[in-house]
Amino acid sequence: MNVLWIPGWSIPFDRWKELCSPFQKAELEGMFIDFRACQRREDFLQLVLDTIDGHQGEWLLAGWSMGSMIAIEAATLRKARVKGLFLLSSGLQFSQSDHHPSGIPLAVIRHMSRQLKRNRTDTLTSFYEQMFSDSEKSLGLDQAFLQTLEAGDPFYHWQNESLIAGLDYLANVQLLQGWPTVSVPITWIHGSDDTICPSPASGLFSPSKRLIIVEGAGHVPFYTQDSVVINAWEELLGNVY
Repeated sequence: MNVLWIPGWSIPFDRWKELCSPFQKAELEGMFIDFRACQRREDFLQLVLDTIDGHQGEWLLAGWSMGSMIAIEAATLRKARVKGLFLLSSGLQFSQSDHHPSGIPLAVIRHMSRQLKRNRTDTLTSFYEQMFSDSEKSLGLDQAFLQTLEAGDPFYHWQNESLIAGLDYLANVQLLQGWPTVSVPITWIHGSDDTICPSPASGLFSPSKRLIIVEGAGHVPFYTQDSVVINAWEELLGNVY
């Protein structure tokens, strides 16, 4: 069984590997997606599909935030190869619309794109700070996370072109129609206090599509309450491996 770890928007490749290290299993072949070369909205999904197609065997896709959306898309297109999904802080649509009023307004996403060109550092720092709930911030977890990112090699940082392409993906992709066709075991982890991706509607889930709400967590529950998420990961592995 192969496991493909798909990061969220802007997270450097080396930091993503480190963040995923508590979930690694010696008996599983773990691979990590690096989105730095993506220049268009379509490139993100294509890179994941190319990775699946380029290796033999079955896959479990594990994604965070935007990476979870891409994992869901890939599962709808590679049904014979993908045997399970582990989704962290995801959404079936990121942007606001008439049928998704809780999403982020398109004007805000476009503003972020413009701000990246003017002040990249402040734009990213502001986004990272929004990932954490008030209780997590009171423990200093937001600052610890920023230090983890800053400790990485700048070589692995996304360039503005990739960041803007990722925002274009988030502004335009919606997965509500494809979600019912995904029939593999799914564990979806979501923080109760996530303000970037609000908790999904419970009606979207079933016994094979499990939703776990982590109380008090923001957008990074696998970092702030890792034991809860690791236990859920172990249970999903027991169902698919």
